[in-house]
Amino acid sequence: MTQLWSYKDPQWERIAMDGFEVAARDGAAGRVGERGCEYLVLRTGPWIFRRTAVVPAGLVEHVDRDEEIVYVRVTREEIRSAPEPEAAIDDAGLKHLLSDHYRNAIPAG
Repeated sequence: MTQLWSYKDPQWERIAMDGFEVAARDGAAGRVGERGCEYLVLRTGPWIFRRTAVVPAGLVEHVDRDEEIVYVRVTREEIRSAPEPEAAIDDAGLKHLLSDHYRNAIPAG
Protein backbone atom coordinates (compact mmCIF):
# COMPACT_ATOMS: atom_id res chain seq x y z
CA MET A 1 0.00 0.00 0.00
CA THR A 2 2.98 2.31 0.58
CA GLN A 3 3.64 2.45 -3.16
CA LEU A 4 0.30 4.21 -3.59
CA TRP A 5 1.65 7.17 -1.65
CA SER A 6 5.11 7.39 -3.29
CA TYR A 7 6.03 8.78 -6.71
CA LYS A 8 7.30 6.17 -9.15
CA ASP A 9 10.20 8.52 -9.94
CA PRO A 10 11.55 10.28 -6.81
CA GLN A 11 12.69 13.23 -8.97
CA TRP A 12 9.03 14.20 -9.47
CA GLU A 13 8.91 15.28 -5.81
CA ARG A 14 11.15 18.22 -6.72
CA ILE A 15 9.02 19.53 -9.63
CA ALA A 16 6.79 22.52 -8.98
CA MET A 17 3.64 21.11 -10.61
CA ASP A 18 1.15 23.74 -9.44
CA GLY A 19 -1.03 24.65 -12.42
CA PHE A 20 0.00 21.63 -14.51
CA GLU A 21 -2.83 19.99 -16.43
CA VAL A 22 -3.76 16.49 -15.25
CA ALA A 23 -4.39 13.91 -17.96
CA ALA A 24 -6.37 10.88 -16.85
CA ARG A 25 -6.67 7.70 -18.94
CA ASP A 26 -9.72 9.14 -20.68
CA GLY A 27 -8.90 12.83 -20.99
CA ALA A 28 -8.30 16.05 -19.07
CA ALA A 29 -9.16 15.77 -15.38
CA GLY A 30 -8.29 19.21 -14.03
CA ARG A 31 -5.23 21.07 -12.83
CA VAL A 32 -2.81 20.57 -9.99
CA GLY A 33 -3.65 23.02 -7.22
CA GLU A 34 -1.16 21.67 -4.71
CA ARG A 35 1.48 18.96 -4.66
CA GLY A 36 2.80 17.10 -1.68
CA CYS A 37 5.38 14.34 -1.31
CA GLU A 38 2.57 11.76 -1.24
CA TYR A 39 -0.25 13.27 -3.32
CA LEU A 40 -1.60 15.79 -5.82
CA VAL A 41 -4.58 17.98 -5.00
CA LEU A 42 -6.56 18.69 -8.15
CA ARG A 43 -9.04 21.38 -9.06
CA THR A 44 -11.62 19.69 -11.28
CA GLY A 45 -14.43 21.10 -13.39
CA PRO A 46 -15.34 24.66 -14.35
CA TRP A 47 -15.12 27.26 -11.58
CA ILE A 48 -18.81 27.14 -10.68
CA PHE A 49 -18.78 23.33 -10.27
CA ARG A 50 -15.18 23.05 -9.13
CA ARG A 51 -14.33 20.46 -6.53
CA THR A 52 -11.14 19.29 -4.90
CA ALA A 53 -9.84 15.79 -5.53
CA VAL A 54 -6.77 14.05 -4.17
CA VAL A 55 -4.72 11.65 -6.29
CA PRO A 56 -2.04 9.61 -4.50
CA ALA A 57 1.50 10.12 -5.86
CA GLY A 58 1.83 6.45 -6.83
CA LEU A 59 -0.83 6.91 -9.52
CA VAL A 60 1.31 9.41 -11.43
CA GLU A 61 2.65 7.64 -14.52
CA HIS A 62 4.60 10.44 -16.16
CA VAL A 63 5.32 14.15 -15.77
CA ASP A 64 5.94 16.19 -18.93
CA ARG A 65 7.71 19.33 -17.73
CA ASP A 66 7.79 20.94 -21.18
CA GLU A 67 4.05 20.57 -21.80
CA GLU A 68 3.21 20.97 -18.09
CA ILE A 69 1.08 17.82 -18.00
CA VAL A 70 0.88 15.17 -15.28
CA TYR A 71 -0.35 11.80 -16.57
CA VAL A 72 -2.19 9.60 -14.07
CA ARG A 73 -3.27 5.93 -14.27
CA VAL A 74 -6.92 6.53 -13.34
CA THR A 75 -10.03 7.74 -15.17
CA ARG A 76 -11.75 11.09 -14.77
CA GLU A 77 -14.67 9.33 -13.08
CA GLU A 78 -12.36 7.69 -10.54
CA ILE A 79 -10.96 11.12 -9.73
CA ARG A 80 -14.38 12.82 -9.60
CA SER A 81 -15.83 10.12 -7.34
CA ALA A 82 -12.92 10.14 -4.87
CA PRO A 83 -13.70 11.26 -1.31
CA GLU A 84 -13.20 15.01 -0.94
CA PRO A 85 -10.76 16.14 1.73
CA GLU A 86 -12.65 17.57 4.69
CA ALA A 87 -9.64 17.43 6.98
CA ALA A 88 -5.92 17.79 6.39
CA ILE A 89 -4.69 15.85 3.37
CA ASP A 90 -2.23 13.96 5.59
CA ASP A 91 -5.06 12.80 7.87
CA ALA A 92 -4.84 9.01 8.32
CA GLY A 93 -8.62 8.62 7.91
CA LEU A 94 -8.62 10.39 4.54
CA LYS A 95 -5.62 8.38 3.36
CA HIS A 96 -7.45 5.19 4.30
CA LEU A 97 -10.59 6.27 2.38
CA LEU A 98 -8.51 7.21 -0.65
CA SER A 99 -6.53 3.96 -0.51
CA ASP A 100 -9.80 2.03 -0.55
CA HIS A 101 -11.17 4.17 -3.38
CA TYR A 102 -8.11 3.82 -5.63
CA ARG A 103 -7.22 0.20 -4.68
CA ASN A 104 -7.90 -1.14 -8.20
CA ALA A 105 -5.52 1.38 -9.73
CA ILE A 106 -2.56 0.42 -7.54
CA PRO A 107 0.34 -0.75 -9.72
CA ALA A 108 1.25 -4.41 -9.34
CA GLY A 109 4.60 -5.38 -7.90
